[in-house]
Amino acid sequence: MDCHKRFTARVCKLLDKNAVQYTLARNLAFLDPRTITECETNQSHLKSVLRQLVQFNRVASTDVDILHQYQAYADSMVHDHHELFTSFNPSVSRLETLTIDTMSRNDSYSKLWNVVKMLLVLSHGQATLERGFSINKKSLLWQRETL
Repeated sequence: MDCHKRFTARVCKLLDKNAVQYTLARNLAFLDPRTITECETNQSHLKSVLRQLVQFNRVASTDVDILHQYQAYADSMVHDHHELFTSFNPSVSRLETLTIDTMSRNDSYSKLWNVVKMLLVLSHGQATLERGFSINKKSLLWQRETL
């Protein structure tokens, strides 16, 4: 019974530290190209992300243009590239490639692009660390097996 309590406590602690528990990670859903037609939901997510970026002094609180730029971007992409966005497959295509092709080369989305770049780097920032943990785990298992 004591083992069950410890296991439950450990799982709860892991879930508390899970990135999905963090508001910023949850609200990155506005970047999903497949949901570009859900304007109100995506704007709500973006507002939440912007509030946090303002709180951490990453974006100026006066940059309300970002929301307008996102709305213009979403309208333009739905009108001009609807199929490209709604049929986006993350297993085959890369989000950063799509955003570079459709957002970065247009000056009217410059502030939005700066925010998106910052957010795309966040998710990759942990990848190297996680990969290192996996390599360490594999080498430890290999060493144990060879003993």
